[in-house]
Amino acid sequence: MKDLQKEKIKEYAEKHREQLIKIGEGMKVPHRTAAALARWAVYAGAGGHFITSVIKNDFAKAVTKADLENLKNIQYIALFVYNYLPDQCWGSEEKYNNWEGLYQMNLDKKLNKLEKELLNNETVRN
Repeated sequence: MKDLQKEKIKEYAEKHREQLIKIGEGMKVPHRTAAALARWAVYAGAGGHFITSVIKNDFAKAVTKADLENLKNIQYIALFVYNYLPDQCWGSEEKYNNWEGLYQMNLDKKLNKLEKELLNNETVRN
């Protein structure tokens, strides 16, 4: 894959991450929490115990790991995750363990498309 294509995918991923943060903040999700959840959705970047518990949909554990600001806004955090994060990236330990991030998924799709094009070109030549 060309560096320019990778850069465009990275740029798109970063814009998506920034947009998720703004949406979260608009919903009363603390900035650092919105940023950590957006980083998870886009890059599968791990967070702390609180973020991990939220992503795994273990809110009983999340409230024991939350600081006062996150505890005060837990309902907004839950709404943000439910309404704006991809379903495939949260909700269970299995989803947590299997998530690769939107950025990686887009790279993989692009690579798969390029591989198919290369195979088609080789088939046409032969």
